[in-house]
Parts: sequence; C-alpha cells; structure tokens
Amino acid sequence: EHEIHSLPVLEGEELVGIVTSTDFLREFSQGELPGHQAPVSRRMTKTRDYVEADADFDTAKMEIVASGLRYLPVMKGECALGVISNRMLRKAKCRQLLAETLRGEADSTGTSPQVKDLVKTAPTIKPGDRLATAASLMVDYSVQAVAVVTQGHRLLGVISEDDILQAALAGFREAELGTLARG
Repeated sequence: EHEIHSLPVLEGEELVGIVTSTDFLREFSQGELPGHQAPVSRRMTKTRDYVEADADFDTAKMEIVASGLRYLPVMKGECALGVISNRMLRKAKCRQLLAETLRGEADSTGTSPQVKDLVKTAPTIKPGDRLATAASLMVDYSVQAVAVVTQGHRLLGVISEDDILQAALAGFREAELGTLARG
C-alpha cells in the first residue's frame, strides 16, 4: 500500500533481520499465498508506451517520465525484449559514470550504453499465465517487472512486483473477510 519494499524485523527492540518484497514474491511463487492462481492479465498494466532498444539511458529516462509509468517495456521493432525502471536506469548510469571516472575520461569509443544492454536476459510472460509464474520469473531473474506478450511476442503490458504484491494483499483481505464471515 505504501510502496515500501523492505522492513526491519525486530525481536523486542533488537534487529533480527529484514523482510523484503522479494521474500514475499518467493513465497507467492510457490503457490501457497492467496491469489497465486489468478491470471497475469487480471493484474497487468496495459500500455502502448515503450522505449526502443537502441535508446541511450538519458532518452529512456525521458520516456519513462513522459509516460508516467514506473516500468517501461523495451522494444526492438515489434518485439518486446524486457522492462526497465527508473531504478535500473539510475544504477546503470552510476556504473557508467564510475567507469568513466576510473578511466579518467569519457568513453573513448564515442558510444554510450544502450537500454538493450539492461535487458539482455529478461523474461517475458503470457497473459494467461498465473501470477505465481510471474513472481517466480521476477525472483529467478532478479527483475522488478516482466513484459506481458502475445504468442507472437507483441507487447500487451507489464506485470510488476507491485502488481503481484497488491494481488497477495487482496487475497489476504478476502481470506480474512471469509474467516470473519464464518466466525
């Protein structure tokens, strides 16, 4: 609800660990939390906005801001390659600046990294697949969002960890209401 992705775990006043959204995704992917069987199409964000694979990081950042989305598909022609986020772009830009600083000069090749370099092994998912499958892909590939595509790999939308966590929360609330109604 508050877009917080990690919380401290306390035993009394002693910090004993941290629970993250990835921990919840891992549990959700195992199919034991409410809502895991729902199809991806029910929770995905439909979008026609995207960024081209050969775009540089600054162009991609502008596209994300212009779209108003947190996650933006990366396309090569009509084929969805993956999904990027502001967080991914910030990290990549920092790595690029660090590398340039360590070399003591800007990239001597005259080319800047492209968005496609961020999604080389990104998974995609079909709209009829289960949310548990999407959660499993996000955990396995360490990504925050996955492109939802047709059989022909045409973009339909994006499913994010936030979408899955909202589905889990809704499932918990439904289960709680069912328990209250029976009790």
